[in-house]
Amino acid sequence: MGQLNRKFATVPGNFYPTPVGAMPALLPWLDSPTLFCDPAAGDGSLINHLAAHGHRCVAAFDLAPGRHDIIARDALTLSEWDLDGADLFITNLPWSHPVFPDLIRHLITIRTLWTLGPARWAHAARSAALVSHCSHIVCVPRLKWFPDSPHSGTQDTVWLRFDANHRSGPHFYPRGWRP
Repeated sequence: MGQLNRKFATVPGNFYPTPVGAMPALLPWLDSPTLFCDPAAGDGSLINHLAAHGHRCVAAFDLAPGRHDIIARDALTLSEWDLDGADLFITNLPWSHPVFPDLIRHLITIRTLWTLGPARWAHAARSAALVSHCSHIVCVPRLKWFPDSPHSGTQDTVWLRFDANHRSGPHFYPRGWRP
């Protein structure tokens, strides 16, 4: 996120644990229980948040895993064989360019992908090649990325759902909208 807001330094490794505040916007869209793979699992925060609602992570990877049950692996090397029965990907990909679009492009060739991302991503010209594969843009309240901070973040955040077979662009779901 430091990449998106020059007022703040980038956190080393672009590591931002997923805040629990991101979950209420995503949960209504998931079948219960969902078996998922987190290809950018970090410290497992997202895995824990989803597990608290009955969803199960069957495979987790990260370049620098933050706990023992996350495998050290570049998500760009993942294939069907690595997913251990996962129905889809749910993750908080690194937001930096070109990492964010490269990971989306690769992951959607394997499974449907839900990722947390910057709201402004869909408005950028460089997103045009992927936005047709984005079926949902689900708004999230401003998130508190740093637990010790008295303030919420300065970036608007959304859940983005991508599917390689979807080609008609996204539907936009404002905060509070439920499926």
